[in-house]
Amino acid sequence: MKGSLSARIRFYQAPNEEKEKLLKDERFLEKARISRERAMLIGEDLEGSSHVLVREEVYNKVIAGAEPTKVWRDILPVVNVPNSFSLRVPKGSAGRYAPKVPEGTQIPERSQSYDKVDITIEKYGEQPNITEEMIRMSLFDIVELELMKAGASLENRLNREALKAILTNCTDVSPFSPTGTHIAVTDLASGRAKVLKKNHMPDTVVLHPTAEGYLLQDSNLVYVAYAGQGKTLETGQIPKLLGMIPYTCTATDSDTSPTWDDTTAGSDVTALILDSKSPVAMIAMGQDIKTTQWKDPLWDLHRVAVKMEFGVDTIWNDAAVQIYHK
Repeated sequence: MKGSLSARIRFYQAPNEEKEKLLKDERFLEKARISRERAMLIGEDLEGSSHVLVREEVYNKVIAGAEPTKVWRDILPVVNVPNSFSLRVPKGSAGRYAPKVPEGTQIPERSQSYDKVDITIEKYGEQPNITEEMIRMSLFDIVELELMKAGASLENRLNREALKAILTNCTDVSPFSPTGTHIAVTDLASGRAKVLKKNHMPDTVVLHPTAEGYLLQDSNLVYVAYAGQGKTLETGQIPKLLGMIPYTCTATDSDTSPTWDDTTAGSDVTALILDSKSPVAMIAMGQDIKTTQWKDPLWDLHRVAVKMEFGVDTIWNDAAVQIYHK
């Protein structure tokens, strides 16, 4: 560890020309225990008088931290709203049937009353504190970890807000408890049918980690559907189920009822079956993840503000069904 630290300090103190050579030296990188990507986090300012965090690399690390926690932005439609504090979504009627038209007659106009949903956009953010000492000692791993945690916290907040909206509003289809001792593939079939009866096409199932664990033990999934090969057992990834793409959401919701949890049977929600195309909900993105930087000499810190502006609300409250924990 002492040798790697001295190697990192050497990199930190080196002029730009030598830095470029060191970044191409595999033996040096191995000794310093850093990757090229991590080493690029720290560079010189425009005057070459001090070292700073490289803006592009800071943003890349924040995004890298957010990537593994992405769930709801991959499920729901995302509408960019760069110049407003809200998004108004017109909503017509679902499950309509075209009238019969006799030959040679005019096709009748069909009017309908439109409702609306107003999605309010809020700002979320935090500051990962990166000290001058971290930069001076070339602690790339620690700096990278702080930036990645900031990105993950923003994406987790998006997940939480989506859960909050759906759990609070989507009760038009009655939630139900698994028929057995815990959730199984048969319960997903029942939930899928409930959403179909509301003229929505369920294409997604979102699972609590506990529900995912139970399904990975389900013989219908592991042994029967994949007999002869061990894809699920090898990867731990749940394949497409009954025509629905599975996601596992690890976020928790702090102030909703019911709760996305596995504590109380018959009230905590462990899975959601939904139609993402109707859609059940929508994300209004005022500003995606953004970083700003400045140096704070008073506190000897390299300040990085990470923020995001978005809102989430339900559109069709009968396009999802909740399955309780049991």
